[in-house]
Amino acid sequence: MYGKHLLKEGKLDERCIYTKETNAYMDLCKNIVGQQDMKETLCRLGAVFSYSQKRKMYDLNTADIHKVFAFIGPPGTAKTTSARYFARMMSEEGVLSGHRIAYVTGTQLKAKYIGQTAARVHDIFMDNDIIIIDEAYSLVNYNETSRTDSFSQEALAQLCIEVEEHSYDKLIIFAGYGGDIDDKQNKMKRFLDENPGISSRITFTVNFSAYNSDEMLNIFELLAKNASYSIEDGWREILKPFFEGRIHAPNFGNGREARRLLEHAMSVTAQRYIEWERSDPKFISEGDKAREETKRLTCLSCEDIKEAVDEFLYAEKVIRGRD
Repeated sequence: MYGKHLLKEGKLDERCIYTKETNAYMDLCKNIVGQQDMKETLCRLGAVFSYSQKRKMYDLNTADIHKVFAFIGPPGTAKTTSARYFARMMSEEGVLSGHRIAYVTGTQLKAKYIGQTAARVHDIFMDNDIIIIDEAYSLVNYNETSRTDSFSQEALAQLCIEVEEHSYDKLIIFAGYGGDIDDKQNKMKRFLDENPGISSRITFTVNFSAYNSDEMLNIFELLAKNASYSIEDGWREILKPFFEGRIHAPNFGNGREARRLLEHAMSVTAQRYIEWERSDPKFISEGDKAREETKRLTCLSCEDIKEAVDEFLYAEKVIRGRD
């Protein structure tokens, strides 16, 4: 079912644009925190392609729709993950002839030897029904003192040919940094501005936004749940000010920061467990032992969270050369 968002009880909002069962859209709404504009855009696009398919069923004259998209937003905002869900949506709708998928970066389009890159790009398009190209701007050298290498030029030229020839029968998604971010990081805008042959072939743009602190808390909770961890009550009060500070950092990584913090917390919890196990605790029964072990293996305490925050911030200082 295409809908604007999920309700708390796990059902889709009744204010949906188009009603149809589709596991991919349900999974996207359940597993991607926030990004309401993106979800509504994909909802509308799902309706557009479903409508087109329905017209074809009644043998109505139906113009094919170009299936070339740009997924643009700050780093760590689930662009690539959402692209995969959208690919599943299109497959479930029967819009695509198959579900073979290629996920490549711009640099992976280049071959090792001169003259082989065009064939490599061509083969990727011929062998797949869905092509997701992440960071296509890595093909371009923006250093004014040097030119884009011949491999990249060959890849860009062939990319224009393939996108033009397969914009109807394949799903093509360009994903990368852009949108509401500073000009230095807005690499997709510069890439598309300087490559009109590609930008003119993109039919739809899907925008992703940076996360706020509440959404970061929800992402952390979802990641912990997916990793089979519970979190001790009071953790939100600890992480709220942490994320409030991080969202204003110039190098803020959005959802990636929640993942990094969780990994720090898991590391702290693991260390505490090993220390506890080495203390050789005694139990009345095997059942008591199993319950205590399970609790320590699956629960993140507030102390774990606090220590994880300290480790995260220290790592940031070291990485940024401030310590």
